[in-house]
Amino acid sequence: MLGAVLLGPIGCGQRAPRSPDAGRPAPLPPDTAAPFTEQDIDTRWPYWPAAMRIHPLTMLTHDRKSNEPVIEARLEFFDSQGHTTKCAARVRWELHRGDPGDGAGEPQKVWPMINLRNVELNTRHYDPVTRTYLFRLVLDAELTDADWRLRALVVSADGRQFMATTRVR
Repeated sequence: MLGAVLLGPIGCGQRAPRSPDAGRPAPLPPDTAAPFTEQDIDTRWPYWPAAMRIHPLTMLTHDRKSNEPVIEARLEFFDSQGHTTKCAARVRWELHRGDPGDGAGEPQKVWPMINLRNVELNTRHYDPVTRTYLFRLVLDAELTDADWRLRALVVSADGRQFMATTRVR
């Protein structure tokens, strides 16, 4: 082993000098390098939300400081391939007694519209760990005893409308 260290590197010959283009992709053939035409370009963004759900982590809890009842509501959006995605949208939350689809009448509580088209608000509500939007909806104390359904109504920036409902526990 000492001999190998003293003699230096052993090999079959000298290494060829590296080309300056090594590792770069080959240029496109001339017929494929033509500029795009209007017909070639699909301008639709493929990752707009195509579906939405109220995430199962949504729950009734209490604020740590004020001890007020709070619904920690989470929205999750999916693109057309079924992957989670962000959403620029307006969000409205409603609280209904029973299932709102069964003609339960007017909502018992409606929270102010939240504009997720605003980048600052979008960032504030987005939780990158769960890939959901978190909304802390303060409840009146008398609204904590019944069987409630929470409904999210969403209109995305591209005009799509989403609605989801879950039971509040």
